[in-house]
Amino acid sequence: MNGVWKKKVVPLLVAFAAIAALLTGGAVAANAAASDPDTKAKACQSDKSLDRREKVGCIAESQVGVRERGTTKRAANNCQKYFRDFGSGLNCDDDTNGQWCAAFTRWVWTKAGVPNTPKSFAVQGWVAALTKVSTPKPGDVAVASSGQHIEIVVKVSGTTIHTIDGNGGKDNVARGSHRKGVMTYYRMGS
Repeated sequence: MNGVWKKKVVPLLVAFAAIAALLTGGAVAANAAASDPDTKAKACQSDKSLDRREKVGCIAESQVGVRERGTTKRAANNCQKYFRDFGSGLNCDDDTNGQWCAAFTRWVWTKAGVPNTPKSFAVQGWVAALTKVSTPKPGDVAVASSGQHIEIVVKVSGTTIHTIDGNGGKDNVARGSHRKGVMTYYRMGS
């Protein structure tokens, strides 16, 4: 029996272990790719079942958790990409020349194919370029009364406006909500 064990059972167990490792490794790699914000954004862009407003929400959602400083070695996982992808030398710490909440909004709208997306990295440039609305829809933007912060509207539930914004929370892309009327709303280009 000992000879059979060494000749037949052990190689079979080794083969099963190798297959399990390959399967698990493949699943880990697939999960890592699925959790990558850029991979998620590309999936939103190519999803033909989404209309433009839904694409805006999907792409914004794909970036939740991207941080100002980045949490991984990949430079794409920090907010700098929202400037860099447009060839800008501005950075996430420079709120004088460009606010990264506006850079994030520009990046999302551009990825979603929103026509006439403002080219400004400053909130005031967005306010000057867009049409004010009293009731926002998903895809529209909400601007703080200070005029210094912009958020993407992703859902409207009664009087609650759900948003995703860059430089929200603890300097990251974060979900938020507020009561309707607390901010000023602007229509997404059509």
